[in-house]
Amino acid sequence: MVSRTQTCLIGAAEMAEADILIRLNVEITDIKSVVQRQEAILDGYLAAKAAIPALLGLINRASN
Repeated sequence: MVSRTQTCLIGAAEMAEADILIRLNVEITDIKSVVQRQEAILDGYLAAKAAIPALLGLINRASN
């Protein structure tokens, strides 16, 4: 839990400047759990996929 908090605090400046943030609400309770790892990977994939329209919008605006 501490390392997660530290990572968030370190990334605060980068997050403030980001055009798009892809946030996940992943709670890993067992670092060795294959099931939890697969769920986290799927959640990340789905979150990234959901962000594609916003990313394409930024690219289109930048190229015009």
